Amino acid sequence: MDINTLKDNFTWLVLKRIDPVANARRYYAIGWQETLLGWAVVRVYGRMGGSRRTIDPEPFASLDDAWPTIRRLIKTRLRHGYVIAQDLTDVQPVLSVSFRWPPSPVVGMEQVVMFEE
Repeated sequence: MDINTLKDNFTWLVLKRIDPVANARRYYAIGWQETLLGWAVVRVYGRMGGSRRTIDPEPFASLDDAWPTIRRLIKTRLRHGYVIAQDLTDVQPVLSVSFRWPPSPVVGMEQVVMFEE
């Protein structure tokens, strides 16, 4: 599936990278949310069960304007070994603080993303 198919109903997406050899248990969440100043791309990342960092929201006039940035962020994470999260039990407490929980509709939870360059 091409990542552009996620655009129509995009609200948020969680990516995870677990590598026991490197002691890596990371997550990266990207969301499209309404803020006090309009709509923005919101990002949260960190170690599962550990610290959380939030990147300042990046405002855009519309999802169409924001989509190239969202697409680039997702592609970068996938290139760095992240996969779309199927199980959110490790990151759910972090997401409930950072994003409207539960999001509606859930996007990307059961989808495999394949890129066509």
